[in-house]
Amino acid sequence: MHGSDASKYLLEFRSKLTCTYNSYIASPASDISCLPSYDLDSDGTFLGFCEWLKVDPPKSDLDRYLEEPLENRDKVSDVLAWWRVNTPRFPALGKMARDFLAIPISAILSKSTISGEATKVNPSFNGLGPEIIEAFICGQDWLESPENNSKEGKPGSFLVSTDVRFDSPGKQMSKYLAGPFTVSKPTSPEDLKLIQYVFDSSLSESETIVQCKNYHLSRRELYSLRPETWLDDNVLSTISDAMTLVKRKMEDSVNRYLPIVFAANADDLSKCISFAKKHRIKENYMSDLLCCEKAFVPVFDEERSHFFLFVLQLKKQVVEIWDSLAASCQSGWVDRRLRNLLVSLDALFKDDQNYQKVWSFTDFRVERPSNVPQQQNGHDCGVYVIKFMVAPEEVTNPDFVFDSENERLEVVLRLLASDVNSCRNGLASKAKAYYEQRFGNH
Repeated sequence: MHGSDASKYLLEFRSKLTCTYNSYIASPASDISCLPSYDLDSDGTFLGFCEWLKVDPPKSDLDRYLEEPLENRDKVSDVLAWWRVNTPRFPALGKMARDFLAIPISAILSKSTISGEATKVNPSFNGLGPEIIEAFICGQDWLESPENNSKEGKPGSFLVSTDVRFDSPGKQMSKYLAGPFTVSKPTSPEDLKLIQYVFDSSLSESETIVQCKNYHLSRRELYSLRPETWLDDNVLSTISDAMTLVKRKMEDSVNRYLPIVFAANADDLSKCISFAKKHRIKENYMSDLLCCEKAFVPVFDEERSHFFLFVLQLKKQVVEIWDSLAASCQSGWVDRRLRNLLVSLDALFKDDQNYQKVWSFTDFRVERPSNVPQQQNGHDCGVYVIKFMVAPEEVTNPDFVFDSENERLEVVLRLLASDVNSCRNGLASKAKAYYEQRFGNH
């Protein structure tokens, strides 16, 4: 800023910056620093009080950041990378940087076709170079601010998915933005409101977003479904709970889904049986097994920090190991965990004569299918397990292609919109009010 009005604009900018910063630290999810504590009940009461008097008022993240020496611009070429490193020092400012500096992306397969294809969608792009057109596409969420749209016109681009296709020989691609996700299919305006609401980091992390019969998910736990994020194991148990409730409403239901905590207790037989009885695992998740075809048991491998799945084929008396990192599997650990699990299941059903006449779990044959899809990174194993449970026939199709962000968004929407989520109606109302408060009633 320069010129005679520079000082006025600087003051205005500092005022708005401070107001924005204060709104971030006022959110329930923010970490707020406090004064050092002293034990005033100890023998050094008076000394502690004197020390407390010497403490200067704490400086905010913003004050400390503005007092930092200027960075060498020749050495700092990536501002977002700088904030990734320094966010622990300035937590609230880090959240602001993430929200303000991160720009939507577009996927471009061929720059030779971008001008023609984009011009078909928006004639105003005619005559512009590929880089400029790409910049407009990426920045349209800012350029088409909801505040600049009339209430009679279209809603802000907050709820408008980008639908620009860029062709290459024999191939087409579209990209749509939905909260933290970049996906290949458009999302409805109502779902977009939900996504923006539940993934807003300024809102309370402890708010319950999904409530099933036996398990629930807070906003903090749902955050683990964001792109490139390690999955919280409670998401797997909640999926099992939701799938169980949904399938019970279907007359032809033939599958069962166990929470991950059951397998976690399987190494200690007495502990496992005690846990199963306390939480009514048999009644809640394994009722009427004689009519069941498959039972899905998610497992966490502590040695590999990795989720995988046991699939009990009850009518075939086979147990399959579905592992998206099969090459790294240490068969000794997996075999011991599986053996302990089967022993626990036999113990759990030992008083039920119906099952003893039909099978013993420990007699099941173990198989490792060769057509289980393999993950290409270190953070998607939990999402693979969910996909294995929800759509086993789809994932074993030779044409199946795993897209991490598509799958993660699908899991989120499945949980939010399910009629077994008792928070569903309340969430819709909250998301609508949230959108109207932030962006106006369009």
